[in-house]
Amino acid sequence: MGDRNITFEENTKQVNRMIARMLACCTVIILILVGCSVAGVFEFGRDYTLIILIAGLFITITPSILIRFGSDHVVKYYTLCMLAVFIGVLGTNNHIGIYITYILVPLFSCLYFEPQLVIKTSIMSYAVMAVALYINSADKYEVIYLGRPHLTIYIAYLIGFTIEYMVVNSVLYLLVKRARQMMEERNSAKEDNRQKSEFLSAMSHEIRTPMNAIIGMADVAMRKDMDDDLRRCLRVIKSSSTGLLEIINDILDLSKIEAGKMNIVIDTYTTESLVEDMKVIIEARNISKKVPIYYHIQEDLPKELEGDVVRLKQVVLNYASNAIKYTESGQIDVTLECKDMGDGYAVLTYTVKDTGQGIRQEDMGRLFTMYSQLNVEKNHSKEGTGIGLAISKYFIDSMGGEVSAESRYGEGSTFSFRLPQKMVTERTNESGKVRVKYLDPVPKGEDCVFVTRGARILLVDDNEINREVIKAMLEPLDLTIREARNGAEAVELAETEIYDMIFMDSHMPVMNGEEATRSIRSKAGINQNTPIIAITADAISGVRERLLGNGMNDYISKPVNMNEICRMIRKYLPESKIVKDSE
Repeated sequence: MGDRNITFEENTKQVNRMIARMLACCTVIILILVGCSVAGVFEFGRDYTLIILIAGLFITITPSILIRFGSDHVVKYYTLCMLAVFIGVLGTNNHIGIYITYILVPLFSCLYFEPQLVIKTSIMSYAVMAVALYINSADKYEVIYLGRPHLTIYIAYLIGFTIEYMVVNSVLYLLVKRARQMMEERNSAKEDNRQKSEFLSAMSHEIRTPMNAIIGMADVAMRKDMDDDLRRCLRVIKSSSTGLLEIINDILDLSKIEAGKMNIVIDTYTTESLVEDMKVIIEARNISKKVPIYYHIQEDLPKELEGDVVRLKQVVLNYASNAIKYTESGQIDVTLECKDMGDGYAVLTYTVKDTGQGIRQEDMGRLFTMYSQLNVEKNHSKEGTGIGLAISKYFIDSMGGEVSAESRYGEGSTFSFRLPQKMVTERTNESGKVRVKYLDPVPKGEDCVFVTRGARILLVDDNEINREVIKAMLEPLDLTIREARNGAEAVELAETEIYDMIFMDSHMPVMNGEEATRSIRSKAGINQNTPIIAITADAISGVRERLLGNGMNDYISKPVNMNEICRMIRKYLPESKIVKDSE
């Protein structure tokens, strides 16, 4: 009910201000009437003219003054009352005679969407009009020239006026009552939807932590030497977990979109890491199905671009997952290109072409619709929520790009997007290799990229599962790892022991990661210049600037994967600490 009351209260304030401004504008009407009376256009008489001037100015000006000091409830009734008096006096005057204006007060009361207020205002306005009509009916033609009794003429006018007034105000009351009901139903639906979105968001976050642990541990285990049967079991675990996490992320994103809380986070990223991560996440999704996937990567991609790489990777995965899901035979071709647009911008084009079952032409219009899964009877065995493509379109549209889809039923489909990105540097990298078939993203046994000599790492996270996963990922690198459960413990350890790197969760009890980093940087201690890498699930605008502004060197987005964490170690660990490099 809280949000509902706020809605009507805000409406009351807006209507109060509107009526007050309207009455203030009526000051001009008062001055015109007085001027016409003085000029002889109206025969008000000196006393009546003076009354109109004084009373009119009081009525039209005081609401604007009262609105600054009085409560909304008082202002509401006062402005309506003043409006009723103003209209009653002018509307029934024999020389003006605009009787239809009596309906304006009840009409204005309708703007508050309060049925009881319409009744009260109608009664008040009727009383004012009845009194004004009695006073002004003495000047009627029938009374003055035909000599009919004043009271008889008044009652005759009043009966007709009353019938008309009751009919009109009854209609207004019913309209406002229904409008109020519809607004309350709408607000109630919004509140229910908000609570549902918050529940889904909370549940999704709760599920993501253990799911990330399952995926991370499966990834770690698959890097060890083992028999093929066990490796096959781990592949199924990782593939199924990745699919479930994809669904959870879709639900979480959908709840954010419906709640209006989805943010596009602009940051600098390297195309090399984009390509590497793209292959890893796609192949992780393809572990159990093993559809041949060929990558066509432009060789001269710009080295660095600026955009929301997290959402970009999510769209990449959604497109590829859709192709993997519906391709039983044949192959999938993934193409990534970048064309210079000039003025420091480039268009990133990503295309996924499959040889799956394809889409009927009559279904093409529903491809990017929320909650729409095509050909349900035929695809009932296909996993997914049916919202991945719709969410992908939302992301691309929000980032200023465009999506497209082509399909021939029974032959396959092609999905693509074009996305403008700002070029940070125009230097090219070596990521592109045309028609590379990428089948196994998981190195086995001794295929580690590097190991270290005596490197010391401080791992700070309040979640024990998260620490265990990251420790398992770092185990092949032969690191010495110390743990802290919050920022305060991290600050204490940083004062007594030297570390080569610190991985710091951003959200923790007692002291969060940013506070801990500021504390470490502010003290002239042994770890004042140690690289600190944030680990964060934040997806809000300016997160990179905020973290770097608090003294962190870089950050990793959750869920943490081994490639990303190893890349950070290679980037920030002193070269003297690296003793083996298989590249």
